Amino acid sequence: MRRHDRVLEVANRRPRAYRGSLLVGFSVEQQPVTQADKVLSRRVTLAFLLILGIGASFAFAADRQTPGRIARIGILSAASPELLAQFGVLEPFFRHLRELGYVEGQNLISEYRLAEGKPERLPELAVELVHLNVDVILAAGPAAARAARDATSTIPIVFTLVGDAVAEGLVASLGRPEKNVTGVSISGGSEIVGKRIQLLKEALPSVRRVGLLWNPGNPSHLAIIGEIPQVAKAAGVELRVIEARRPQDLDALFGLMLPNQIDGLVVLEDVIFALRAKELAEFLTRSRIPAIFGATEFVEAGGLMSYQTSFATVNRQAATYVDKILKGAKPSELPVLEPTRFDLVVNLKTAKALGLAIPQSLLLRADEVIQ
Repeated sequence: MRRHDRVLEVANRRPRAYRGSLLVGFSVEQQPVTQADKVLSRRVTLAFLLILGIGASFAFAADRQTPGRIARIGILSAASPELLAQFGVLEPFFRHLRELGYVEGQNLISEYRLAEGKPERLPELAVELVHLNVDVILAAGPAAARAARDATSTIPIVFTLVGDAVAEGLVASLGRPEKNVTGVSISGGSEIVGKRIQLLKEALPSVRRVGLLWNPGNPSHLAIIGEIPQVAKAAGVELRVIEARRPQDLDALFGLMLPNQIDGLVVLEDVIFALRAKELAEFLTRSRIPAIFGATEFVEAGGLMSYQTSFATVNRQAATYVDKILKGAKPSELPVLEPTRFDLVVNLKTAKALGLAIPQSLLLRADEVIQ
């Protein structure tokens, strides 16, 4: 029932004696009703209805000015909460939402559906968020973005930590996404892999055989893997491709005699590798294999170098898009954002353990050096 209807209902429930005394001019004695009395009665009635209408209008306006309904955001990822926090997904995202006026438990509810390293669960988790009828889904990672896209064509989806959104089939074009999906890309395509190979060669000029660790189940990797052999050839190195689809697949990698097969390693960004970042970094250091990663967090875990855009910046941008959508914008009106800056991070402690002397020219270009 609308607010002014409730006001009218209350008025109609007032005692008849009160209504009668108001409408007949406050007479307490029974007197003959004159024509003047009738005119006065009509005027009082009109005045009452006018006041009632104005009151209802103010009540309706006040109702519209009260805080709106609570926004519900679905968080979908193949990672765990700890990993999302470690890789700077949730904290920067929610911090920026707070800056935009959203407070968890007051005007915001977050529904988490995390696959905990089991990406095959993402489709069912995405369907759960659809059944909860969330206002928008934040899909962290390409597999999560694809699962969300397949689960709904109506609920807005904002992706993050995704590579080539067009090649992965998430959007029709970066400038005009169409449909219900948009977001923030982190990849520079196969060119960024070429840049990482060049940086690895600068750190270790003698490198000739380079391994590439990738996940065939990652849509972002699939979008560029066909171009990488040519990129490696242009960089003057021999490429060896190493696959791992699940965290436990890395055990086979740890059992390989890699020093006899490769001089360096490029690790593409992937939640599967991130789940075992510390183990991977320690293995590579023990094996004396210099590696460059697609996320700074690997370097903080003991890896040698990383070259990638800031995940914190990317996820602040994702929060901005979520805010715009909650305020009425359509995903199709929001172009996919691409990285404009990539950061080079070098771990000198790891370099020392590997017996490498990183050239000063490379250190001067680094955005961060971990001592």
